[in-house]
Amino acid sequence: DGAFTNVMGSLVDRATNDRLMLFSEARSVLRPGGQLVLSQPLRGSFMELLDMLREVATKFDITALTERVDQYAQSLPSAEQWAREAEEAGFLDAAVDEDSLVLGYTSGADVLGDPALHLATLPECQWCAEAAPDPMAVLYQVQHAIDVYFRGRVFELTVHAGCLRARRGWCARADRASGQRSPHPRCRAPRPHEWGR
Repeated sequence: DGAFTNVMGSLVDRATNDRLMLFSEARSVLRPGGQLVLSQPLRGSFMELLDMLREVATKFDITALTERVDQYAQSLPSAEQWAREAEEAGFLDAAVDEDSLVLGYTSGADVLGDPALHLATLPECQWCAEAAPDPMAVLYQVQHAIDVYFRGRVFELTVHAGCLRARRGWCARADRASGQRSPHPRCRAPRPHEWGR
C-alpha cells in the first residue's frame, strides 16, 4: 500500500462499476500527496445513441431495456458530482476538466464498428441490450434505425469528456472521509527543500 506517486485510468467508472470502490483502491496504493488522474464520459454523453436504444425498447415493448438505458445514462456523473465524490473519498483539490465534442457517422455500421466507441460506450450499450431476449437483434435494430432516419445525412454523437485530477491527503484531516489515517503529520505536501527528510 502507498507505493505509487501517480494513478491513472482511462474510460473508467462505467455503468456496472462502483466509482467509490475505485477511489478507495486508488487511495490505498497512492503515497500521501500522490496524484490521481482519471478520464470518463460525463453526464449527457452518447444521448443520441441511447435515444435509439430507447426507441427500440418502445417499439418492441422491452421495459427492462428502457430501465437499463436509464440506469446507464444516470450512472454518468456531472463534472461537479465526480469532483465531489473524489473529495468525499478523501482526495484533495479535486477538479474535473470537461471538453465536449461531436462525432459524425454516415451509417449505423460505422457507429457500431467504431473502435473508439468500442472502448467508450458500446460495452454499456451491449449491457443494456442484454436486458432483451435477443441482444444482437436490439443492436441490429439500432443500426437499422440510424440508417433509416439519417440516410443521406450525418448521424452526430455528442460526447462530454471529463478528466479528473486530485491528490491524496497528507494527514488524518484529509483522510477523514475514507476512515484511513496517514502517518504524515502535516496537511501540506513537503516543500522541495524538505524532500528526503
